[in-house]
Amino acid sequence: MEISITGKHVDVPQDLKAHMEERLLRLDDKYKLKIVEAHVVLKQEKYIYVAELKVHVKGADLFAEETGDENFFEAFDKVFHVMETQLQRRKEKIKGHHGRQKVTKIADALVEEENE
Repeated sequence: MEISITGKHVDVPQDLKAHMEERLLRLDDKYKLKIVEAHVVLKQEKYIYVAELKVHVKGADLFAEETGDENFFEAFDKVFHVMETQLQRRKEKIKGHHGRQKVTKIADALVEEENE
């Protein structure tokens, strides 16, 4: 997975970069959706810290943006939680789609047996 971290008019400290990379790599291991690329943009608007996260997975681009009052760690953790939810929904959608086909085939087979 390729991870890029950008600060708009802000210097991103190394400890924050390490924190974000660790969390994003864990995301890839947890959901196993073949995450190709993750791009984090951090910016500060007056007293609000903003974190944007764009994740490219096979077949889709997911985007989330959240703000924090305290610091960039808080903003990133919020946006990370939103992205986890989106990835979980995507994984369930893919998993549920294939499972539904199997259930219909089994149901059709049972109906045919009852009719005979």
